[in-house]
Amino acid sequence: MGPRSMDGHGKIGGSRAVLRVEGPPPYLAALHDSTDHRSFYDSSDNCALVLDAIAKIVGRFRIALLTIDVFDTALLRARKSEAARFRSAAERFVRAAAAKAESPGFSANDAFLARVTAARAAYAMRRPGAEDCDPTFDTIAAGACALLGQPDLTQLYIETEIEAEIEDVMLNPLIPLIERRFPRLRTAFLSDTYLEGVRVSRILAAKLRTRKRPRTLSSADGYGSKAAGTLFDHVERSLRIEPAHALHLGDNLQSDYLSAKRRGWQALHLPVPEAELNARRVCFEKAVGRTRSTDGALRRELAFVP
Repeated sequence: MGPRSMDGHGKIGGSRAVLRVEGPPPYLAALHDSTDHRSFYDSSDNCALVLDAIAKIVGRFRIALLTIDVFDTALLRARKSEAARFRSAAERFVRAAAAKAESPGFSANDAFLARVTAARAAYAMRRPGAEDCDPTFDTIAAGACALLGQPDLTQLYIETEIEAEIEDVMLNPLIPLIERRFPRLRTAFLSDTYLEGVRVSRILAAKLRTRKRPRTLSSADGYGSKAAGTLFDHVERSLRIEPAHALHLGDNLQSDYLSAKRRGWQALHLPVPEAELNARRVCFEKAVGRTRSTDGALRRELAFVP
């Protein structure tokens, strides 16, 4: 046995080999213990921990492209579930429709249930080969307004829900800090959502307070999704980047972290704190409880989505 060879007992040349096992990045414990992600990112110390974790990966893997998930990462939502957000958007739509006519002929409850039904139908009717993608918001909005017997209000429906989205989110303080720390790093935003990339970009621009629309790709654009990994493939091709030199940040363990890793990307997980998820579950139950419908099957399909 040579002077530097392994002796089978974890020793090299008579000395025990030091195994380097990296634990989770320091920011994760603080994020997990936070009451919500808005309070976590309000702390400059917490942001510094995340920036250091990003810098470590950028330096180690010569990162040339940074992609960032949008909702609950670049844009932080309030402590409301998806169902509660749709319910609020329905109420907003009814008010806007009433301003255009003496009576819109439908209630917020009707608008909410129409949206749930239209979304369910849009996902069920995706064309073969498009299962990795989300249906477009145009399709969902048109379906909802058709169910309400008001197809001419489709554009108003779209505008009111986009306005509701803009009001619901705030820019993560981490985003301008990333731009400041890594000024030469190419950045793009990725989202698995029914909102097309141009609409997600509009929401981002409103919060970034810039006329320049950030580069944004969505699973509703027809190029696949993060969850399936196909959106990462599209980014590699369109931006001409090697996966080993790309880093993705996001809150979803499956679609933002594990899916990116399976595609050969670097990834950093920025989860929504458990306390906030619990608060959104409570909010979901309240929103569903307000929905008066004789369609029990439809009520059962209103599963919790953060």
